[in-house]
Order: sequence, then structure tokens, then C-alpha cells
Amino acid sequence: MLALPAAAADTELGSGHILVGSPTTAVIGIPDVTSLFFATPAAGTIITTSTVDNSGAGYDLDFYFWDAAGGYLSACATEAVDEICEVPAGAAEVEVSAFVGLDLDVTLLAIE
Repeated sequence: MLALPAAAADTELGSGHILVGSPTTAVIGIPDVTSLFFATPAAGTIITTSTVDNSGAGYDLDFYFWDAAGGYLSACATEAVDEICEVPAGAAEVEVSAFVGLDLDVTLLAIE
């Protein structure tokens, strides 16, 4: 019998909660907590999110990469609900932002 090798586990880089996304899901009276910030792994690492949509209303997360001086580098912003992209050279921080979503538990993962 042929045994399949065990799949490598993804590495959790951090997690957090996004209460209200923007701009399409802004709710009056609820604080607008739309982004989470994480230190990035090495350039070339493939990252993604694992997300629990507590509201069941749907979501769309995007990535924005920033250098150590706080300068914008690039983005991964598609119509996919959970982005998958490569960390660019010079990135010190990745912003995970909810373009759409009301009540999200978000975990950032490095794919191995």
C-alpha cells in the first residue's frame, strides 16, 4: 500500500478580530475596526488568511504591504474572499483589511 507523505502545516503568523469592514459595510454606531497589522515573514513567502465569518453576511479581505519606514509597497486586492499572495522584498508589515465584512475572526498564515 502506498503511503502519502504528511502535508506540511501552515504557520500561523497572528490572528485578530475585524468588527466592521469598509466602505460597503460601515454601520452607524459601531467602531470602524477594519484592519489588522502583522509583521511579515521573509520576502517570497506565500501568505493567506483563514477567516471565520461570524455574521454569515460574506466578506472580502485584502493585503497591503508596508516597509519599515511606513511607506506603501504594494497590495493584493482581488475579489477573492481570502487573498493568497507573495510577500514582496522590503516588506516589514502586512495590513489585512476588510473591504467587506461585519464580524470576522482572521488568522494570517504562511503557506508551507
